[in-house]
Amino acid sequence: MKKILFIPHHPLCAGLKLRLAEMARFMPADVDAYLLNWTASADRSFSGRAGAALRDLFRISRVRSIGPWKVLEIPIMHRPLFLAGAFNTRMLLPMIKKLNIDCVVNGSYYLFSFGLSRTFKYIVDIADLPALPNSGAFESFIERAVKREVRCADAVTVSSSVLADHMKEYYGAKRVEFLPNGADLKRFRQVKPEAKDEILGRLGWQGRWVIGYIGNLGPWVDVQFMIEVFHEVKKRIPEAALLFVGSGKAIDEYRRAYANNDVVFLGSVPPENIEAYFCACDCGVLPNKKSLFQDMAFHIKVIEFAAAQRPVISSDLEEVKRLGLSCVTVLSLEIEHWVEALVRAHTMRWDVSLDKVLDKYDWREISNRLVQLIVNYGT
Repeated sequence: MKKILFIPHHPLCAGLKLRLAEMARFMPADVDAYLLNWTASADRSFSGRAGAALRDLFRISRVRSIGPWKVLEIPIMHRPLFLAGAFNTRMLLPMIKKLNIDCVVNGSYYLFSFGLSRTFKYIVDIADLPALPNSGAFESFIERAVKREVRCADAVTVSSSVLADHMKEYYGAKRVEFLPNGADLKRFRQVKPEAKDEILGRLGWQGRWVIGYIGNLGPWVDVQFMIEVFHEVKKRIPEAALLFVGSGKAIDEYRRAYANNDVVFLGSVPPENIEAYFCACDCGVLPNKKSLFQDMAFHIKVIEFAAAQRPVISSDLEEVKRLGLSCVTVLSLEIEHWVEALVRAHTMRWDVSLDKVLDKYDWREISNRLVQLIVNYGT
């Protein structure tokens, strides 16, 4: 039985789906998967972060179960970063030996550092653009860490094809494999109509045509643009409604400025029910502002709306364009174009042949591909 240790880019956190945690969750039955975890403090004050760091630093190495994961815990140093990598790796290596780990998949390339002299296969996983070039001391530190780990790795896995190009061109990575972010397609296909009806009933939106954004409402989302588009759509589709699901620092400001009977900012919802919210929408939108980071990101919301058999209108982000899904309309952020696209989506019927196309974005398929990569690449 293969034993794989996953080091995610962020510790387990309620409501946050982590790329490597999902891969670990859906590993084949003949693979023994471990997930390294440390503290994610909800208290972002200095005392809260310091307390979390001290608890991590002085904890005992052990393996325990957290939800569906077999979690490995070791003493971990958070700061200073120039010491943390060496300390954390020194704490981890004895557990790798004790557990007979065959492969380490590292998404925290600045907290752990593995050289060429080792007994296990080593994959570096890049979930997002690691650093913006020429952006300061911290970004430079991250760049150096990525270059170091890429040189030592047997392979580099990335979440988007645009990011794959960047890793080859900017970081000199030789073996780069595109493993997209995924979704649990089975859960989407098991959503009952009553779950959608219950959400629409709570909103008082029975019989409405719902346009939905689901995800973090960060500054990269052009909320004002979407509101302006929606006002024009309402003139053509009177039963239209606009739903934003997800938290964000400016959500209270958005509510004060835009919320009414037709526009709702719902905030966070229980992650175990999120599939029902995708199904409660009739059309998904991704009005994200273009940037280097956004162009390189794999926008899983597009796949999740498609898994719910919903059309999607997206801004012209490079990775979304490369997906080439027929249910996704990609447009620059121009009001007239988005209005026309949404009006067309109102009468669109789902092409069931797309369901088979989406299978490659199921976490089970992605995890299988990772296992094959590990088997085929030598140290």
